Amino acid sequence: MCHACGYLGTKASMTEHQASCQQRQTASGKSREVFRLRVSGGGPFWLDIEAAADAKLDDLDGFLRGIWLECCGHLSEFTIGPEPDWADDLWEAKPKPKKGKKAAPKLSELLSVGQKFGYTYDMGSSTDLELTVQAQEMACGTEKVALLARNLPPVWKCSECDQPATVLNSWEYDEETGLPLMYCDIHAEEVDEDTLLPVVNSPRMGVCGYEGGNMDEWPPADGQGTAKE
Repeated sequence: MCHACGYLGTKASMTEHQASCQQRQTASGKSREVFRLRVSGGGPFWLDIEAAADAKLDDLDGFLRGIWLECCGHLSEFTIGPEPDWADDLWEAKPKPKKGKKAAPKLSELLSVGQKFGYTYDMGSSTDLELTVQAQEMACGTEKVALLARNLPPVWKCSECDQPATVLNSWEYDEETGLPLMYCDIHAEEVDEDTLLPVVNSPRMGVCGYEGGNMDEWPPADGQGTAKE
């Protein structure tokens, strides 16, 4: 669902829609250069976001943590460009770093259209994302990073009945699907509450102590209702 106008579509059609969405084009704020990014979290989870060209990786990291990932203050990292050959690096003599703190680069210094790069949150129970730069364009806005579109929340069924699941057992998994056992409110009463976590619209669902993000109320699972918060 498009966050600006409520348009419903597939991943492919959403890419086309964002390039011409009228409500997005008339959003408040001054026109500035942005990168339009597709964030894939595996399975049904994906986001379309825009990031100002002068934003930093720290801004992008903060947005992803807020909407999809943050649970216990874990470390995170971006992987942009070819990964270094650490074996070779260990043998090479390294010059001493210059004194003084170097300013963090802007996204405009790191990204280009068509580029793919990785992101990992938590180096133990890791959640890995892939980001693709879909466009570099002009758009109105006020935030360094903003949501453009998001997958509708999947409707998971209770493991004991056909009612929608609201919680999951973070310690027990279905042998066939590999997914955590999920329960409706009624059947959740039969499970140790210390093992339960909420069903949320995030690839971090059921991992570590994740209980949800800062925009879990949008969009609704049925795709109905207003597009704005």
